[in-house]
Formats: sequence, C-alpha cells, structure tokens
Amino acid sequence: MRKPVSGIVLTVLVLGILTLSCRIQSARAEPRTWTVDDDPYSGLGDFWTIIDAIDAASPGDTIYVYNGTYYGSHSISKSLTIIGENKHATIITGPGYGSAVTISDTHDVILAGFTIRNAETGISITNLLITQ
Repeated sequence: MRKPVSGIVLTVLVLGILTLSCRIQSARAEPRTWTVDDDPYSGLGDFWTIIDAIDAASPGDTIYVYNGTYYGSHSISKSLTIIGENKHATIITGPGYGSAVTISDTHDVILAGFTIRNAETGISITNLLITQ
C-alpha cells in the first residue's frame, strides 16, 4: 500500500513543479539611470568615476555625469547613453597618450556633453557592431 501512495505523491509533486516552471516568464530589467559626480561630498552621484559607472551599467542604461573633471582612459563596450551636464564644464582628461574614450565591440552608444582633452585621440571607435 505504501508504494502506490508514494508514487502518487511523487507524481503530483513533479506535475506541480512542471506547472509552476511553465508559468515563469523572464523579466527584462528596465533601463536605469546612473549618476556620476567627482565630488564625493556632494551626495549627488552613484559613483565618483565614469569608469565605475560604465562597469556597473547594463546595456541600455543611461549615465548622467555632473560637471567636473574625470581622469583616465574610458572604455565602452556595451550600448550606453552617457551624457555630460555641460559640455564646457564636464571634462574627460585622458592619460596624455592613446584615446581618452574607446568605443568598441558594441552598437548604440551615445556620448554627448563633454570636453575631451589630454589624449592623442579624443574618441576612438573600433569593431563597431552593425545591427539591422
């Protein structure tokens, strides 16, 4: 008598799990806006550097950069919108050689509202992906 009851219970459990798994739908995350402020005491930014924001962002996200000077070489390899607060006061200062910003292996990148200085090349674009 135990074996048929165990089989029935096991069958009901398996059917229940299969039914639940069929109803699970993958959810697409909504695009997020991240903020960057080079002043750690302002309390305005999610990050102090553009590089950290790029690393944390997902494709389709927007990064809003407050006025300030941001140092380093920035690499973008996912679809992002990166907007500076004011093109005269939001400055990317490159390393003095190479590119200040490199966009590669991606598509749909918007970069606007910046002054870029101190680099051999302001923006370098390589291996741009073409979508149809």
